[in-house]
Amino acid sequence: MIRAMIFDLDGTLVQTEKLKSLAYAQAAIKLKPELKLEQVSEAFKDVVGLSRREVSRTLLNRFALEEPASRHMGEFGVSTPWQAYTQLRLQLYREMVADPEIVRAN
Repeated sequence: MIRAMIFDLDGTLVQTEKLKSLAYAQAAIKLKPELKLEQVSEAFKDVVGLSRREVSRTLLNRFALEEPASRHMGEFGVSTPWQAYTQLRLQLYREMVADPEIVRAN
């Protein structure tokens, strides 16, 4: 019998928006090294709350990441650049949330 449930609306128990922003920025930088963490993180503020698809497509367009992301489609077994970018971002995000020090710091 379930006696209790805990819901974490982002920021209640763990603040994940900062980690998501960081992961999107790091993924963008992996695709286009001349980008700066701050500029991608700032752009992420415009898309917070949108779907992964919308966020990825917006950032791909804003920073001209489509071509470099397309080179990773086979690696992730996806059919579009936005999906490759999303998978790269998710990979980085999973690494971050697995590290208690990073979670505590953010």
